[in-house]
Amino acid sequence: VTEKLRISYQAGRAEAIPLADASVDRVVCVDVFEHVDDLRRCCREIARVLKPGGALLFDTINRTVMSRWIVIGAYERLLRVAPRGTHRADKFIRPEEMRRHLEAAGFYCGRFAGLGPLGFNWRREPVFVRWPVLAVNYLGVATRTR
Repeated sequence: VTEKLRISYQAGRAEAIPLADASVDRVVCVDVFEHVDDLRRCCREIARVLKPGGALLFDTINRTVMSRWIVIGAYERLLRVAPRGTHRADKFIRPEEMRRHLEAAGFYCGRFAGLGPLGFNWRREPVFVRWPVLAVNYLGVATRTR
């Protein structure tokens, strides 16, 4: 079944999303949170634009020695998959910090799942798969409760 979707793209900052209050059902943040200037404000903004019961789907990078080595050391410096300086290790987010920010913004968070590198696809882009640990990347779903 093919549906015609009306999609409207708008540029903005995660800390000041240019959408009305309670105007969207879902927010997807893939490789976003580790780049924002103010994670607390970003989480509040996402909660503001989500309808009650709406869901945030996300992934981000854990702040560990292993993630620093893989993301910055291997992907940026050694393999040059990402431009040098794309990531800052001090902006990586531990799962307990992410949970704390989301819950303070009015989200219910389920369990987070680990992601880790598997290899590369034919375009030399990294491929990630579920890992049993949260040591590199992790993903989650958070539901707006209020």
